[in-house]
Amino acid sequence: MDVSDIADWAREHGAEIPDMFSRRSFRGAARLTDGTYLPCVQFCEAQSYIQLALDRFEESRTSGVTDPNNLKPGFYPSVVRSFVASGNRINHYDIAELEASPFAIPLERVREIEGETSMSWTAFAAIMDDAREFSFGTTWNVEFFNMPPGYTASQIRKILPHKNEAKPVYRERPHFICYLEDVEFGAA
Repeated sequence: MDVSDIADWAREHGAEIPDMFSRRSFRGAARLTDGTYLPCVQFCEAQSYIQLALDRFEESRTSGVTDPNNLKPGFYPSVVRSFVASGNRINHYDIAELEASPFAIPLERVREIEGETSMSWTAFAAIMDDAREFSFGTTWNVEFFNMPPGYTASQIRKILPHKNEAKPVYRERPHFICYLEDVEFGAA
């Protein structure tokens, strides 16, 4: 698929969520050209991420120049590593098909989560369309969540923030990011 096809699908069918820059991004599932199925993919603008990397590289490369004692050994390589050798990414040209992700909680519900419950932990309960309640929790990521058997994220009707009493607790799912060049989704 080309970038414009993916961006058009994302705008029309993807589950919107702000990215790390408070810009619109979209979530979906993808089947790759080799048949691999990825149930959790976030589509983001590449430009903001590229600029952040360039800014951080320059800041960390030059930090401590006026005070060499302030520069920590290995600091610059660790910054570079975080941008180029970590995270899960896929290329747009490896995508053959797109569909909605069953693990992407709708943005209206994500906005009800309300942040950390305790240090580095966000707990909440979700009320499903059949009135059943399930517990969820995450350390930092709200893009995708494991779901109770037989449910999809689109069945969540209400979030009860800071509530996490029942077991099991459904946690965040790992996901892939597909950065799209020459695409602008705009501010969230």
